[in-house]
Amino acid sequence: QSLACRANGESSLPIIRIASFSLDAFGESKLRKEAVVETVARMIRQFDVIALQHIQSRQQNIVPELLDKVNQSDRRYDYCIGPRVGSESNQQQFAFLFDTDRIETDRPQLYTIDDPQALMEFDPLVGWFRCKAVPKEKAFTFTLVNLRLDPLASGRELKLLPDLIRSVRQDGRPEDDIILLGNFGCSDSEMSSLQSIGMLFGL
Repeated sequence: QSLACRANGESSLPIIRIASFSLDAFGESKLRKEAVVETVARMIRQFDVIALQHIQSRQQNIVPELLDKVNQSDRRYDYCIGPRVGSESNQQQFAFLFDTDRIETDRPQLYTIDDPQALMEFDPLVGWFRCKAVPKEKAFTFTLVNLRLDPLASGRELKLLPDLIRSVRQDGRPEDDIILLGNFGCSDSEMSSLQSIGMLFGL
């Protein structure tokens, strides 16, 4: 899944390419498969910001080693990663990778959405980003909400998305561009409830 955005809608400003990849239980075994890592790295280099889901490992080296492979090019990426979320038997992590020449993030503003009632299996990860290619007063700023719906409970979790977006809008940051992306496991029509709160769909 990918999306291209232009800062403030001005045709003279650069396009920022945003993507979302579900890595399908990416851990040590896949990290040791050179063809798999090269394919993932090649896809990542096509975008400026990438939301990753389904990182599944007890080790802390998975994303740094993937990043080393990505950076074997003329682009330089960094990352921020959330804590392990999910049930004890199905712990996963979400992350953001971004091209440091084109994008900056405010790391202290990275957070996992608090879900004390455990309404969602995997707590979404929220990050704030800004385009570096233009002066700050013209730069496109945006919030990314990185999530993976539980395939066994996607219908129930879909109904929670409008409230999730409202909570992000009220998190204290004056940000009006919020992009929800990740592994939904459903069609656009099944997410029609988001249109009622002003969300648009993109491919």
